[in-house]
Amino acid sequence: GPDELTTREAFDLIDAVARVAKPVMVLSGGEPLFRPDIFDIAEYGVESGFRMAMATNGTLVDAHYAARIADAG
Repeated sequence: GPDELTTREAFDLIDAVARVAKPVMVLSGGEPLFRPDIFDIAEYGVESGFRMAMATNGTLVDAHYAARIADAG
């Protein structure tokens, strides 16, 4: 939606936080799985040295999403 970060803005936020510390970063929402780029953002965070977590309500998590979450790190 209009109040959400773009993919580039999400990457820039990860970069900015990484300059200071590398805490656990939680992707939440609403429902983060509604974002088509959520796995790109999660993978970017992992590559940047963060421990990434996702706060989902679980209703969309099937075998496909579970595998993508695991693959994203």
